[in-house]
Amino acid sequence: MDSSLSKEEIVASFKENFKKKPSHKLLWFLLTRQVDLGESNHTKNLTNRPFYVVMHSIYKDTTSTIEQAYSKKCQKQ
Repeated sequence: MDSSLSKEEIVASFKENFKKKPSHKLLWFLLTRQVDLGESNHTKNLTNRPFYVVMHSIYKDTTSTIEQAYSKKCQKQ
């Protein structure tokens, strides 16, 4: 960027050229890199818990469907 631009011009340029898709990909990458894919689950592992809370708030229907199916399988066993 040109150092002669004012702060307002820099902000206006950023708003004009901002792309959501790359920033969402970067955010998704950073969130998923923080997840431990070991044998722990979202309720036992403090590393996975924040990730689960964020994803559950975004995908409420999907996660509740998965959790219901999982609990039914556990009850059958």
